[in-house]
Amino acid sequence: MDYVKILLVDDDKDICEILTGYLVDIFEEIEVTCVHDGGEALHKINFNTFDFIFFDLKLPTINGVDLIKATREKSEDDETEIYVISGNINLMAKKCISEFHIRGVIEKPFTYDDIIEMIRESKIRKITSD
Repeated sequence: MDYVKILLVDDDKDICEILTGYLVDIFEEIEVTCVHDGGEALHKINFNTFDFIFFDLKLPTINGVDLIKATREKSEDDETEIYVISGNINLMAKKCISEFHIRGVIEKPFTYDDIIEMIRESKIRKITSD
């Protein structure tokens, strides 16, 4: 996997903007799409393929748990690596994380290096498994 496509879903526009800039600076071949509510995210998921999706669980219009379900229903394989970003992981979220093969949970507040490391580890896993 050389070219990386990432979807960031967070209603905090500052987090999206800063993280996008950070990712673009670190990785040469990357495309980052940011959306700020569940409806926008669902549209992007339905019409695009992403290597990574980072979901905040608390979103306007459609919550992160429902978006994760929709993402997994769209794709029968687990190619897209999904990460949950949240300050509060409740029981429903824990069940969803287990049921829908979430790669990891990033608790707020987080450092941008946490996300960079997850992407790097995934790229290494994919290279060594090919």
